[in-house]
Amino acid sequence: MSAVLKENYVETIFDHGVTDDEMINLFGYIEEIDIYSYKLSNDFALGDLYRLYKLRGKEKSANEFLSKLSSESEKENITRSGCCDDLVCSQLLHGNPKNFLHANN
Repeated sequence: MSAVLKENYVETIFDHGVTDDEMINLFGYIEEIDIYSYKLSNDFALGDLYRLYKLRGKEKSANEFLSKLSSESEKENITRSGCCDDLVCSQLLHGNPKNFLHANN
């Protein structure tokens, strides 16, 4: 059973000690792990890890996460100017309406 759980495991910002301040910078609010993880794809998690390490000024680590994205179009979407700083875009990228509804809380 642990092999099945390991296979579905997605590494997230929560595995990298994300702080409340960093979440506010990334999303505009403090995210809860259970809501964040709801149907989270590996690419979205990698995109957020890229953005987290960019925020921390750790370019090498950020680029390592970027290189793991599944397609060039995903890489372009994540690095597109202005997109990563836009709260609405961030909410829509995650595709989780629960997140969008709580964006102003």
